[in-house]
Amino acid sequence: MDQDQYYMKRALELAKSGLGQTSPNPSVGCVIVKNDTVIAEARTQNGGKPHAEATAIDMLRENSQGAIIYVTLEPCCISSADKVSCAEKIIKSSFKKVVIGTTDPNPEINGRSIQMLKQTGIEIKVNVLKEECEEVIMGFKKRILDKVPFVTLKLAMSLDGKIALKNRQSKWITSQKQRDLAHELRAQNDAILTGIQTVIDDDPLLTCRLPNVRHNPIRIILDTAFRMPKYSQIVQTANNIRTIIFTAVSEGQNPYKNIEVIKVRADKDGLCLADVLAKLAVLGVNNLLIEAGQKVSTSFIKAKLPDKLVIFQSNKIIGADGISGIGDMNIPNISDCPQFNTIVIGENDA
Repeated sequence: MDQDQYYMKRALELAKSGLGQTSPNPSVGCVIVKNDTVIAEARTQNGGKPHAEATAIDMLRENSQGAIIYVTLEPCCISSADKVSCAEKIIKSSFKKVVIGTTDPNPEINGRSIQMLKQTGIEIKVNVLKEECEEVIMGFKKRILDKVPFVTLKLAMSLDGKIALKNRQSKWITSQKQRDLAHELRAQNDAILTGIQTVIDDDPLLTCRLPNVRHNPIRIILDTAFRMPKYSQIVQTANNIRTIIFTAVSEGQNPYKNIEVIKVRADKDGLCLADVLAKLAVLGVNNLLIEAGQKVSTSFIKAKLPDKLVIFQSNKIIGADGISGIGDMNIPNISDCPQFNTIVIGENDA
């Protein structure tokens, strides 16, 4: 591993530590090196501002002339009356070299900052650990280019694909280690979505409950006809955790204090999921995690909306009378089966 890759690895660690916390902006890592010593480092701050480069430069306690700045994503070049762009800040800091992981997919920036920096005579190196840097911003990239979030569908299932017993008992199918990994997954997403039946059946909190992790994703509930129990844990904690209900009922009929209500189209199968995703993108959600029951999970899969499936598979066998993770698909031919980028985490893998 050469020097540029070594320091970009550190920048990537910083960027990954901010996943789920920086929307609507991507999580970016920045490391500043002088004489083979890190003299400042930062990631994009929670809420998306300040940017990683601006924060790292402001942290400097020595002259940056001749230093190298490593950044996982092309710096911004859009200035405003009250904000100097990161590209301009880099130019004014007299760095001798800028190392960039990948270009910004935002059409307003895409390559412009790189050209701007090159014109000043600063040495530029692009696409260092590009694939890893691209992976960190995949949610932001999809929202910017496709106007929908990156969707991860998570399922916790028995060895034979069941999510609950016949009597709907489901605690606990998976191991504690698997459940801890599932909470890490929650922390890495901007929002978590479930259906109203899951709320009624399980009364979940949909929070990240891990030591030293304070971030909770926005909670999204699909509730076509306002069936949310007023004494559910979600309603009772909505004053502390941002919560949104998507419904077919008029927003003016919101009976829930501290919960946002957004109306979308409905059809015979329920709410229009494409509308839900489009509206979440407008809200700045880059990465969406789905943790839902059979009906909602099946609807997303039928519509081919997930970008990735994460399956936590236990060693337990429930049997044919259990509730399957995926419902009827009515597929006539094997060639018609939808396929997804899938990660399976077994009990022995956790």
